[in-house]
Amino acid sequence: MTVYISDSFLGFQRFQLDQPSSPLSGAFQASVSGEAHTIWSQSLPLKKAAEFLRSKLELVPDGSTVVAHGKAGLDLIECLIQYPETQAKVGRLICLQTPVWGTPVADFLTGQPVARLAMDVICKFKKISIEAIEELTELNRQVYMILNRTKIQNLLNKIEIITVGSSFVWKQKPLNWKERVVLFFNQMIAKHSGPHDGVVPERSTRIANESHLQFSDVSHLGSVKMSDEAVELNEEIQTQLGAKLLGPCRL
Repeated sequence: MTVYISDSFLGFQRFQLDQPSSPLSGAFQASVSGEAHTIWSQSLPLKKAAEFLRSKLELVPDGSTVVAHGKAGLDLIECLIQYPETQAKVGRLICLQTPVWGTPVADFLTGQPVARLAMDVICKFKKISIEAIEELTELNRQVYMILNRTKIQNLLNKIEIITVGSSFVWKQKPLNWKERVVLFFNQMIAKHSGPHDGVVPERSTRIANESHLQFSDVSHLGSVKMSDEAVELNEEIQTQLGAKLLGPCRL
């Protein structure tokens, strides 16, 4: 079975759906071998998110291929570390645009006084944990990776892990406030961290010595398209993952 775990903050990032990205085509379910299953993540702090995924993985067959998008990759790694019995469920893990080493977006939203005040209000309205965003700051993620480096290396030795990063450049003139917000964060991340997908710097998507794929002109939300029934991956990502993992036309 192939399991897709959605980015925990997908709903929070909906305002970015208007940004241009590479064309999406081909249902995710049609690109995999065998049955596909989707787990819709919750915007929870790491410990609670890991517990949530633990309960969901109970329904997943052993040795499944898991595609974890964005923060979901961090949640799943925490789950595999805290609950070693779940490791048998994952034969291959693909961390798609996961902020392994954090993102300056989280630093800005939780570290700047005005932005933090606005985020407190938004999080209460959206029922999102501000702690879950704080955990994505670069300092917090660096501390996490250092403290858990042995356990993470053991995961790399036991489970085939592939990380996927991408870059995206906002090229059009912003026409509304949503696009101005997107442009602001694009420029901020580029200045601070170089190439990025609009949310996560490319360099933040690497873990250590795992296999890695890099794409261009693919935004953080341009890599996936989800509805209540189906998940689609960017066509280029489908093709490259298929060629790397299981041969042509299979994920």
